[in-house]
Amino acid sequence: MSFHELTAGYPWLTKRVARVMNTDAAMPRRHRLAYLPGLFIPYAGRLGAGFGFLILIYIVAMLAAVALPAYNDYKIRAEVSAAILDTQSARDALRRYYLTEKAVPDSLARAGVPIRLTDGTTLSLSTENMALTVATARASVVFTPRVDTQGDIFWVCAAGEGTKPTHLPASCSGAAAQK
Repeated sequence: MSFHELTAGYPWLTKRVARVMNTDAAMPRRHRLAYLPGLFIPYAGRLGAGFGFLILIYIVAMLAAVALPAYNDYKIRAEVSAAILDTQSARDALRRYYLTEKAVPDSLARAGVPIRLTDGTTLSLSTENMALTVATARASVVFTPRVDTQGDIFWVCAAGEGTKPTHLPASCSGAAAQK
């Protein structure tokens, strides 16, 4: 009843009858919680609930404007994380090749690494510094080898083309390394 009074142009029927029966009768007060849904369907004269529907559409559109970019970022982060895990064997093969041959391979095939993974992720190798670029449909990650004090190779990952630093997992933030 309280909600109806907030969205209509006249009081509830029982209040009107009570006022006709006894003009001095105390009218029931509106429930406090009726104001909350009343905000979403305000009284707008002859437009009535039609205006409230437009406000509801506006609220849904605003939520979508915030949620869709966040969802796309989530999908890219998941794709990048999966690519990092899926290419661990490629980095291990490149590391083994370099440690045994003491040279950078001239191609991924020479190190026994496929150019394309089953999920469509493509790999490319820089023969200058043995940087491995992992490119997914939406983002890319660049793994650069570094040599530690024992002479072993570890990989430092960084955002590649089309990738924001926020898309990288925590293991890639800063100078985090992956053996």
